[in-house]
Amino acid sequence: MNNKIQVSLGDLYAAEEELSNIIYPLSVSSLIGLGYSKCTGTGSDFNGVRKHIHGENVRRVNHRVSARMNSLYINEFTEDRLLSLWMIVDQSKNMFIGSSDEMKSVKAAKLASGIILKYLHAGHRIGAEVFGIYGNNILPPTSSSISCNEWLSELVKFNCGLAKMNNDSGFGLNEALDILLERTPTNCELFIISQIYTCGQNTLDRIRILGKNNNLTFIDMVDKIEKEPPTGVWFNDKTGYAQIRNQKELNAYKNERQQQKEAFIRFAEEIKMKYIEIIV
Repeated sequence: MNNKIQVSLGDLYAAEEELSNIIYPLSVSSLIGLGYSKCTGTGSDFNGVRKHIHGENVRRVNHRVSARMNSLYINEFTEDRLLSLWMIVDQSKNMFIGSSDEMKSVKAAKLASGIILKYLHAGHRIGAEVFGIYGNNILPPTSSSISCNEWLSELVKFNCGLAKMNNDSGFGLNEALDILLERTPTNCELFIISQIYTCGQNTLDRIRILGKNNNLTFIDMVDKIEKEPPTGVWFNDKTGYAQIRNQKELNAYKNERQQQKEAFIRFAEEIKMKYIEIIV
């Protein structure tokens, strides 16, 4: 496997210490704590069974255990309010560019994995979505290492598929955000790892909605050649392959990207979203 253009599961497991600290220390947000709450309720993570107390709702009765124990027992779950992290990671064709040691898609996958594993090992719950040429794949909110590992395997599949792509099909960031909006996450850390130069007004509108009840971080993946493309060389920009033919076109290209970046930073400040640029 070419580690520049494809990532392995081993690479993702090793990414926790390698990359996650470049974001910021875990749990700086006021939305989450350092530990994992012992509260239980009617969420989605199964926490065990206990005896039914008179007057409680019987919808959560565990009939199998109740029959065996000859007494009413109910299921307990971890409350959904304990969700700490939602991760959205871009593995679309726009990320398949790399002029140095790694493709943007590889760096993005490692970064997403590093953050996820950091939160998971601290006892927090994880929800995640990868999108790209295979559509999307969702990890429902969980604190299960097994479920997270299975989702990381899907992330590897999306990443490795980029080297074989031959069309423009698949999910974009707008579609991925729509899926997340349907789940209405609240009071969680929400990371979006993508690039700002494909973000139109519709994308910003979706991000704005998510930012009302969550602590957002947008990680902008930028390759060096996108930041400073040489003249006379073909490279893949936000709309496809392009070539800067002379200094005038280079100046126009750089000015446009700088204006887009400044506009996005103003938007991020407006909705109190953290913006981080990662140069690959």
